[in-house]
Amino acid sequence: MKKFLLIFVFGIMLIPTGCKKKTPDTPDPEPPISHEPVVTDNAKIMDAATRNAISSIDTTNFTFTFNAETDLLKNLKVGDVLVDSCSDKAAYGYLRKVTAIEGSRGNKTVTTEQAKLFDVLQQGSIDFNSGKLTRNRISRMELAKGVTFRQNKNTDFTVFDFDYDMDLGDGANTITFKGNTSLSMDVFFYFDWHVTFNPNPWIEVDKFETGIELNQSASLNLNSQAGATLSTGVVKLASFYFQPWVFSVGPIPVVFVPKVDLILHANGTVSAEFSTGASEEFDGKLGVRYKPSTTQPPLPPNDGWEPIAEAPYSYDYYPPSLQISTNAEAHVGPEASLLIYGVIGPFTNVTGCLQLDASLHSGTNNWDMDFNVGANAEVGVEIDILNFEQRYSIEKCLFTQNLMHLDNEPMGTDIFFEHPDDGHWYSLGSTITLKARTTGDTPSQVDFLLDGSLLTSDTQEPYQYDWNTSTSTYGEHTLVVNDIKDSQIIASDTVTISLLNATWETIDLSSLGQSNETVNHDVFFADENNGWIAGGSRYGLWGYLLKTTDGGQTWQNTAPQDFTYAIHKIVHDGNDIIVNTAGNYVYMAGDWSKDYGFYDDEGNWIITFNDGEVYDIALSPNGYLETIFKDYISETFSIENADAVTHKRVASCPIPYNESTPSIYFQNLKGIVYNIVTNNNPLRQYIMVSNDGGNSWETKTLNASGITTEDRIYGAYFITDEHGWLVGHESQGFATVLITNDGGDSWEKVNVENAYSFSSVQFITNIEGYATDNSTDLLNGDPAYKLFHTMDGGYTWEPVEVAYTQMPMLKVNFIGPYRGYAVGNGSETYRFTVEK
Repeated sequence: MKKFLLIFVFGIMLIPTGCKKKTPDTPDPEPPISHEPVVTDNAKIMDAATRNAISSIDTTNFTFTFNAETDLLKNLKVGDVLVDSCSDKAAYGYLRKVTAIEGSRGNKTVTTEQAKLFDVLQQGSIDFNSGKLTRNRISRMELAKGVTFRQNKNTDFTVFDFDYDMDLGDGANTITFKGNTSLSMDVFFYFDWHVTFNPNPWIEVDKFETGIELNQSASLNLNSQAGATLSTGVVKLASFYFQPWVFSVGPIPVVFVPKVDLILHANGTVSAEFSTGASEEFDGKLGVRYKPSTTQPPLPPNDGWEPIAEAPYSYDYYPPSLQISTNAEAHVGPEASLLIYGVIGPFTNVTGCLQLDASLHSGTNNWDMDFNVGANAEVGVEIDILNFEQRYSIEKCLFTQNLMHLDNEPMGTDIFFEHPDDGHWYSLGSTITLKARTTGDTPSQVDFLLDGSLLTSDTQEPYQYDWNTSTSTYGEHTLVVNDIKDSQIIASDTVTISLLNATWETIDLSSLGQSNETVNHDVFFADENNGWIAGGSRYGLWGYLLKTTDGGQTWQNTAPQDFTYAIHKIVHDGNDIIVNTAGNYVYMAGDWSKDYGFYDDEGNWIITFNDGEVYDIALSPNGYLETIFKDYISETFSIENADAVTHKRVASCPIPYNESTPSIYFQNLKGIVYNIVTNNNPLRQYIMVSNDGGNSWETKTLNASGITTEDRIYGAYFITDEHGWLVGHESQGFATVLITNDGGDSWEKVNVENAYSFSSVQFITNIEGYATDNSTDLLNGDPAYKLFHTMDGGYTWEPVEVAYTQMPMLKVNFIGPYRGYAVGNGSETYRFTVEK
């Protein structure tokens, strides 16, 4: 092993890392290698009986406590390795070497340490090349302040789309990064190894390749005030943790935990105010490869590890607006890792980059400038899984492209579209802001053209036009902006966009027995095809749970026809549906005969919440069913959580005031309990906030000007941990929206006077969202709009024309920007679809 470590180190040190302006050669195809697994005698694979005998696992040091004896435990000894896949005992499985055994039969404590894959497999092969990272496999997400995760923009839901607006530094020493990144990634992992004895045992790696097949597009804008200097290193914008992948090498389960970090590199100095931007696209395969030596050890020092870099590349840009000398760099890109048993693993990081070097000749308006874009790659592996304890990586500049070179020359006259983005789609009937920027001489006018016809002319900055697309047609359209000087076209730019058939349509469910006497309380989509609607009679009886498998076009009831209680709330843990009903009960869908609970050791069914009522439910990313619970005896509210696997109560947190019924909401690690009031202070409402998935809660004043106990909050939605909305009814008689950009510390109140009361809200992006109006117009007999749409982050709202009804609308749910659904009283529901 020491020989292998030295070879690895020398191999990395001798690989060139300089930039070359050429596309790397495609590696020769590798011959297939496959070793039949050879399992060591000390590998102890957990069986069901032994797993069930575990009474506790201390995950700080993985000390196991067993309360029963099994065949495996009878023969367990120090040096053995416990191996298990994912279970309710350990989310990522484990590979643990036994270091001590204490206690007697039926009551044993086993202390362990992290084992290596080679401790149980002397030989094996892993060939894993279908690791598509999709949004619905995200188990946890962390976003930095200033980063917004937009919903997936592709119908296959494999694209991660980010906006970011970040200030690095402070005061006059601040640089602002703004932009967008879209990523689509597949992971590949090939690993073949065996142990040889000549004369001492050591590990030969016959083949090792890992990395990502990546499609990335990004736009970057960097702005700085005069005199700013910055050297921040790496800034993590977002982290995604995915559900584990499990497969076997022989009898040994191997657990991979994908993890993706979006990172930002920023360095350089800035000595004047400037603004610059660029966009780039990358579609390639990046990773690290190990090529074994054809000779016996010791291996030649130049043999071994090398990068994989196969990269087509395209670019577009608009030149910087400069004043005096500047020098800056910015890189943004993903880092994908595969953690073996949730511990450590290989990684790949590719960044699109821009570099600007410019200086103004004194006494002239001429410039020296080089403006470059390119792609950098870092590939490597966290070697801890190979019995090493360091991270090795190779940095490789794939190539750079010079976009502009000036040598004592004036900046050329040109014009560029800043919006819309080339290739993007928009809904027919929406309003799109066309925005252009010029360099060089000031134009006499700027003309915007649609498919060759003049839309408008503008003679002053900012050069922009709000184009209402309602008079256009579906399909692809060409937009041109011209720089006009003395009636001549000096420069132009072109983008192509598509107008799609994005529509709301009415879906009538009267064939399923729905009428004005039924209420659809909740709707939820797990993906673009599979969704559920929950409801019952307006009197709280005869509940139903409708399911669709075709995106909401048709539905069928999956609950018993005689189910007693109307269903008010749906949560989905990835496998099962859990519902909250009228009467404040909890059930598992498909197990309708008994309340939510578990079997005790004697086989008796124990109802989890048998000592009180459950008024609301949510799922936290930590694997808990979080509930708003009211104790029968004390009649006080608390947050009670239960393990979503065992259904046993785990923790409790009291809610400080009990004059109203609170509600609970979770988005990733962000949890919020709202509608908390006390009659002792009519000018205050309160919220409880969790930033760790419900492990801890902090009670805060709902810091919004004008909120009183007479206002009602009915719905919540957070698109990031920092950026969220609360909606409800303002005591003066109209809908209200509360907006936070700091995680709930402060809120801005917006009154929506063309709506009466908002009951739910969901945002597709950080600016586009929908809300439902739960008011009724039965008294005066006049229908009204009950579904509202915003395109400015919740500050202004317009009704959706199709949802014009006397009945209250209660819930809206979107999965990505292409599928939405709204439900409420009556048989009419509303479905949003996009035909591309």
